[in-house]
Amino acid sequence: MVLEPTRNAWLVLAQWFRRRGARVVMVPTTQSADLRRYYSKHTKNDRLDSEVLARLPLLHPEGLREFNGNSSADPLRG
Repeated sequence: MVLEPTRNAWLVLAQWFRRRGARVVMVPTTQSADLRRYYSKHTKNDRLDSEVLARLPLLHPEGLREFNGNSSADPLRG
């Protein structure tokens, strides 16, 4: 599961997926924003965001940071 740490909604999802055995990784908001801009310069929506987050592990795997618990994602915010 690839998440972008925006607001606090990501934390509940991350814990839910981890309890079910999924590997949860987070990407910095700056990286997802850069890729989002690449795909569409004038549109930001949930569908585009989900496509961007799904492709980031393939395009930039070294930028992923595994989520290990209840820690804050503030260092990842751009």
